Amino acid sequence: TFEFSDEKPDFWYEDRVMLCRDCERRERIKGLPPQPRCSGTTLLELDFTAPWSRDNTVSISCWTAQMIRQDKWCMRDPVSGKMKWVDGRDSVPGAFPFQVCKVCKATSADRG
Repeated sequence: TFEFSDEKPDFWYEDRVMLCRDCERRERIKGLPPQPRCSGTTLLELDFTAPWSRDNTVSISCWTAQMIRQDKWCMRDPVSGKMKWVDGRDSVPGAFPFQVCKVCKATSADRG
């Protein structure tokens, strides 16, 4: 049976972001957290309002999917120019959410 509540989680689509098969198995069967810095790949659904299809997904690394599920933001390092993950969206000036364009499939990390 399903139970509904009036409470909405802060990150409501966390369960829509899949991890790689190994990390999913660790999380669901063994009760362990996903592998840190996992090098596996998974699919990211681009438009949650559209039906599931191949055209509505993009392949990303499992590590990136983990960061999206944890609602981590990224920013361009002013010294090296490389992208890095940051904690706390409001506490770090210049930070932005990792997003993928559903039209051209470019990421916010690419465009920075």
